[in-house]
Parts: sequence; C-alpha cells; structure tokens
Amino acid sequence: MKNTCFIIMPFRDPLNEYYTEIIKPAVITSGLSPVRADEIFGTQSIIKDVVQQISSAKLLIADLTYRNPNVMYELGVAHSLNKPVIMLVQNTEDIPFDLKHLRIIVYNTTKVKWDNKLQTDIEHTIDAVLKNPNDSRLFDIKFVTTEIGPALKKMLAAITQNYKLKLSITEDIVVDEIGNCVLKKKRNVTALTDITHELFETYIDKPGKIVVEKVFDEQLKKDIEHVTYEETELSHSFFIIFDDIKRKGSIFNYLVQLRADNYLSDIVDKGIGYRRTFGYFQARIESVREIYFFPNTSIYENLQVSIYKHPVSEMIGKKIVPEIIDGFKVYRINHDHLIDYTPEIEIKFELISHV
Repeated sequence: MKNTCFIIMPFRDPLNEYYTEIIKPAVITSGLSPVRADEIFGTQSIIKDVVQQISSAKLLIADLTYRNPNVMYELGVAHSLNKPVIMLVQNTEDIPFDLKHLRIIVYNTTKVKWDNKLQTDIEHTIDAVLKNPNDSRLFDIKFVTTEIGPALKKMLAAITQNYKLKLSITEDIVVDEIGNCVLKKKRNVTALTDITHELFETYIDKPGKIVVEKVFDEQLKKDIEHVTYEETELSHSFFIIFDDIKRKGSIFNYLVQLRADNYLSDIVDKGIGYRRTFGYFQARIESVREIYFFPNTSIYENLQVSIYKHPVSEMIGKKIVPEIIDGFKVYRINHDHLIDYTPEIEIKFELISHV
C-alpha cells in the first residue's frame, strides 16, 4: 500500500481550484501524497491507472458535488475494494440514497472562511482515519468476500441509469434449422454524457441459454472486457467495461456477439414465432437495421416475415421480401424515424404451409 491519498472528483472549475488550494494542502499536511486522475502519466488506459491508484492508496477523498457519473463509478470501485473513503459534498441533494447514512463532510461556499473550515475538517478526518482505518471502511472485514460483488454491481447499475446515449443499431441474426441463433449486435454510439461502462441486456422469449461469445471495439480492433451481471433462463445482462472514458459528444462503435439457444425454435415447432426488441433506458435510438439469415432449405421454404409491432404505425403489417445469398434466405428490415426512447419492435415469422 502506498502512502498516497487518491482524490476522486469532477474535473471542472471551481472544484479544480478547491483541489489545488484546499484539498491538496490538507492531504500534504496530514503526511500523505495527494494524487488525482489527471496527474497520472503512463501508457496504459486511464481506467486501469485509476483502479490501480484506488487499490494502492492508503485512503481516498471523494467529492460527490454535481453527482458526476465517473465519480460514482470510482467510488463504487473504492467501496468494493473496502478502501476507507472520506466523502465531501456541497449540496446534500447530490448524495445518493444508498450513501445518506454515512458520514459526509458538507461544505458551504457562501459562509465566511468556509475554505479554512473545510481544510481543517479534512485534516482532522484524515488523522482519524489513519489512526483507525477499519472504522472508516464501508464493510466489516469479515463480510468483505460476500459483499464486494453485490455492492459493485449495484453501484455500476445505478451509474448506468445516469448515462444518456444516442444509438444506431445493426443486428445480424443467423438462424439454424432448429431455431438456435447467433446474433451480432453492432452499435454506433454517441455519448450524451461521459461514459465508463454500459449495462447491456438481452432477452429471449422462451427458456434457453444465452452465451456472450465476444465484445469487440471496432475502432481499436480489440476485445472489450465484459462481466456478467445477471443470468436467468430468459435473459443475460452484463457490463461492458471500456478501457477509457467515452467523453460527452464522442462517437464510438462496438460489436457484441451472442449465441441464443431456442431463440426462434417456435417457427419450426409451431409454424409461427416472434422476436421482440426493446429500447434502452436513457438511450435515444435513431435507427435499427435487422438482417436475418435463414438456411435456404425446405424447412424455411414458405417462411413469411412481417412487422407485427412498431412505434411507427405505417410499418405495422409490412411484409419483408427475402434475397437469396450464398445459400441463405436473407431478410433485411430497416427501422428509421424512431422517436421513442424505448421503442418496442416485434417481428413475426410464419411458415405458411406448416400443419
């Protein structure tokens, strides 16, 4: 463990001045070396540097002012590692519900000599933490192994709800002769807030297995780390953890490849099946491109594909004419002018000659 104090806070004025003039001197007076993410220099990704600094620091200071998503993410990492954290905030409304029961230094910049008081409060709190570090940890040491996973998952999920995205989506769905599918979901994302990770959820309509085979950054040409959040018979939810922070206004692309057993097996078993797609929380979907690949065999000879549900009424009932390409019947469906944040689209598959 290093003799450092890692500072978690938004990089914006006037907080930058508060760091330089108040927090940094308070940490130095207490005998520790202050480190902030923008003071780290190296060749690896920012996120890896930040996690390493959090892991190795003797204690941390987190300013929750403005409820910054990256601050909450890094605070979640610190709590999951059971590090002692001193939290600051200007407005108690910025304190998440799950943290309101903890001790937090509230500072009011409108009061006389507030800066002197804040520096003194930080110095005294650091001294108290250094004397009894276990008293300042979020979890009792003996419960760490059982609490780390759920705590970090809960924090990551909460942060994801504050993200805002604009998406264009392309999905390739390759169906085999019994209805198992391989899905390639390509996303073109415009970040409307700073983003460090995404909670990706996918569903099937009947019991089956969903396996995440690959998450791939199409710009950097490298795999992206992903961690399963929750898995049930009908769904698979996982976090995509980026190597860097996707800044507000940035555009990036990635691919998620999944295998879903029984996804469209109702077409073969019952002669009719449906595939539903749902929108994403706080994500504005501009367009969706679906491309279905069915084997050009007798099983799917009389397959009819149409749009069953759609947020644009003119699209409902539209039949899709297939192309024959390399032994596949290929159905291309374009959904444009999507105005809802959570559009529900449902495609109908029907074997006309099925008895």
